[in-house]
Amino acid sequence: MATVNIDTSTRLDIVCRKKDSFLLELDFGKTMPSTTANPASTYTFTVRQSMTSTSPNIGAFAVTTADSSSGVTSALVKVEASPGDMNITEGLYVYDMSVEDSGTPKVYPQVDSANRIVTLIHGTFKVVDDVHN
Repeated sequence: MATVNIDTSTRLDIVCRKKDSFLLELDFGKTMPSTTANPASTYTFTVRQSMTSTSPNIGAFAVTTADSSSGVTSALVKVEASPGDMNITEGLYVYDMSVEDSGTPKVYPQVDSANRIVTLIHGTFKVVDDVHN
């Protein structure tokens, strides 16, 4: 039987510390949908208890884009959270980050007339306790 895998996301497991600032910078090496030039392009960084959890997102993460150090437009995607937003109970969670490309011009081709939604990364999200808290 033939198989085709159209999942282009990359697994990246994250370990972070409770109540510390969170900053994850990912250089995709190619132009990504820009949150500055195309504010309609929406990145979502979702952390949940498990893959089947319907609970709300754990934590509050802001995602922005910037030019990479090599000058590629919007290739650098930054995920940030303040120490207060990182007051997450220590434990093992799952996450993914996706983008809805609704800006103009589109980086990803449209599917019919709908905006393209692409999962970029996924994996485990481990929060370790902090001695100071």
